[in-house]
Amino acid sequence: MEADLHFDLDDFQQGHGDGVQEQLRELLVDEVFAVDEDGGREMMDRGLLFARLREGLPVFRADSQAEAH
Repeated sequence: MEADLHFDLDDFQQGHGDGVQEQLRELLVDEVFAVDEDGGREMMDRGLLFARLREGLPVFRADSQAEAH
């Protein structure tokens, strides 16, 4: 598969590294984020991400796709 934008979920698996959530926020739509039960802050929710993918809904921000070209 060829793509202009590569997203490796394993790189973001824990989601707690410096700037990881900020990077994800720049790439992904708001609908894939939910409040983390442990920390009380919004983080990417893997279930929401894959639900949108299954439904054929966009997961990447339109502006991040334009920048990748």
